[in-house]
Amino acid sequence: MRIEKEAFQTFEKVYTELYSLIYRIAYHVVYDEDAAEDVTQEAFVRLYHSDHIFSTIDDAKYWTIRVVKNLAINQLRKKKRSIQLVEKMEQEQVKTSNTETGEGVYLREETIHQVRDALTRLPDNLRLPIILREYGSMSYSEIAQVMGISESNVKVRIHRGRANLERLLNQEELYVPR
Repeated sequence: MRIEKEAFQTFEKVYTELYSLIYRIAYHVVYDEDAAEDVTQEAFVRLYHSDHIFSTIDDAKYWTIRVVKNLAINQLRKKKRSIQLVEKMEQEQVKTSNTETGEGVYLREETIHQVRDALTRLPDNLRLPIILREYGSMSYSEIAQVMGISESNVKVRIHRGRANLERLLNQEELYVPR
C-alpha cells in the first residue's frame, strides 16, 4: 500500500510540473480547447498506467510529449477536422487592450487566422517541430528526443517548415502589433 501511495505522489508531481506544457502542445496540434484537454488527459492516463520506469522527470516529459503528439494527430485524422478548425479559429475572440483600434484588432485577428491556417496545412513532420519549438518552448535537442530524430534533422525540418509557412502565406504583409 505504501508503494502505491509513493507512486501516486510521484505521478502527481510529474502531472503538476508537465500539465501546462503537454496541454499547450496538444492545443497547438488540434486548435480546439476541448479536444486538447481530452488528448492531454488521455496522455496522462497512459503515463499513469504505463509500465515504463522513468529515471528523471525529463524522461517522463519526453515520453508524454510523444504520446500526446501521436494522440493529437490521430484525433485530427479520425475526425478530419481541418475545415472545422479553420471555422473555429475565425470565431475565436482575441483579447485586446483598450487603446487598440478596431482596424488593429481586425488586422491582428486576420494575421493569427492566416498563420494558423497555414500551419494546419503543413505536413505533420514539418508542423510538429514548429509547434514544439514555438508553442512548447522546447530546445532543438528536446524536440529531437521527442520525435526520435537527430538535432540537425530538427533544425532542417523547422527551417523547411518556416519556409513553407512563408510560401503558404504568399509573403503577404502581416500585421504585427507593437
